[in-house]
Amino acid sequence: MIVSFTFGLIGILFSNKVLHKLSLTALTTSRKKVDWNRIFVGFFTVIIFNLAIFAVGYYLAPDGLVWNFKLEPFLTLLVICILFLPFQTSFEEYLFRGYLMQGIGVNLKDNKWIPILVTVMAIAPVTYIVLYANFKLEMLPNLGYTGLLMLLLVFLMDRISKTNQTFLHRKWIPLLFTSVIFGVMHAANPEVEKLGYISMVYYIGTGFILGIMTLMDEGMELALGFHAGNNILTALLISTDWSALQTDAIFLDSSEPSAGFFDIFFPVFIIYPLMLLVFAKIYKWKNWKEKLFGIVPDPVSELDEIIVIRED
Repeated sequence: MIVSFTFGLIGILFSNKVLHKLSLTALTTSRKKVDWNRIFVGFFTVIIFNLAIFAVGYYLAPDGLVWNFKLEPFLTLLVICILFLPFQTSFEEYLFRGYLMQGIGVNLKDNKWIPILVTVMAIAPVTYIVLYANFKLEMLPNLGYTGLLMLLLVFLMDRISKTNQTFLHRKWIPLLFTSVIFGVMHAANPEVEKLGYISMVYYIGTGFILGIMTLMDEGMELALGFHAGNNILTALLISTDWSALQTDAIFLDSSEPSAGFFDIFFPVFIIYPLMLLVFAKIYKWKNWKEKLFGIVPDPVSELDEIIVIRED
């Protein structure tokens, strides 16, 4: 399963280098080089938070968790997680917080419609699912209503862009688009089928925190570490027989799946903001309004930077 993400990551890096003539550093961060310390800070911060939450939950309600530790399978899992799972998380980060976030921002800055069309295509399946879930429409009427809603979205974005040229040039637009698309891409997970579409709040919320920390820190390093730490710990600590990632974890969750406050809303609206405050304190983030809602700056190619340096 991880192999497919590895090929996806190779494809993104190949496109970035060959088609766009950019380095891995330019796709990753605005700094002169990738800050590995930030990657490790993001990695260990999410692990500490998640272990603390798990410990409290296990203390309060241990009945649903079954001890599942077997040394040999766990060691095999540990090696796979450490060596290969970062390929999966890095693929998603370089796609959403790197390639798409930069690409949508730059294309909208130039009034190009490719990112809007891509976003509409990504949102369309969610619209289809919502219409089916709430109104039980059959396929053809559902497709018709979905198409009309997507056309309305494109029309509204076109009107807005013509009446207010700076509206689509704001940083929150690529943040919103990439966060929603990130959540949509997880809609096929078995967790969504079991817990219901309310679980999309968690996936889209996770996309938002990863996007916010990328914009505030002006680089993907924290998001890369955060995503890898979260998925590795999840794979090692708890497994279920209905999740997308079923492993020989330490615990097996035998409880009936539910989408309550502590499962969905507590992480997104309480834990995630606390993590952002921790990062903000460590790296002294300032000017939140400008970094999240300001106008996307004009893109500067690496060749332009080299010329400027030589002129100086």
